[in-house]
Amino acid sequence: MIKLFKNIIGIIISIVTGIIIFYVLLFLISKNILPDYLKEIIILVILLAVTYLVSRFLGSIIFYTMVRYGEPNAKHIKSAFEIIFFLLVFFIIFLSFGNNITAGLVSAGLIGIILGVAAQSTLSNFFAGLYILISRPFGGTKDKYSNLSISWIWSNISS
Repeated sequence: MIKLFKNIIGIIISIVTGIIIFYVLLFLISKNILPDYLKEIIILVILLAVTYLVSRFLGSIIFYTMVRYGEPNAKHIKSAFEIIFFLLVFFIIFLSFGNNITAGLVSAGLIGIILGVAAQSTLSNFFAGLYILISRPFGGTKDKYSNLSISWIWSNISS
């Protein structure tokens, strides 16, 4: 009970602190006290923080929805969604500030190709295992053959 109370107090303090910092930064930006490059950095940090919170929120919705329907890989799907969403919005934010990300994307593509060729057999095994996890070929057979009867032998099979 005390641990829950401490967690609630910590959340409230974090929210109040975040709101105060947000309003102080907005005041400094609106009064032109800060130089332009510092304003862009502050806006960028605020946008990235909001993006992080939104991705975590949407990831939690996806996670609990998948858990409700019995998906065993819900945690991994949630993590993949959060990373993809955050990176997508990250690139959109940098594009909106007028930065050219073409060189970075080309470099990331080349590094991806090099790593893909170098780790081809490992990646092949990884994706084969991922396919087996997703397709669950042995799922559902647990209760189907719990009692096995062959003319002269009777046995219970448990797994």
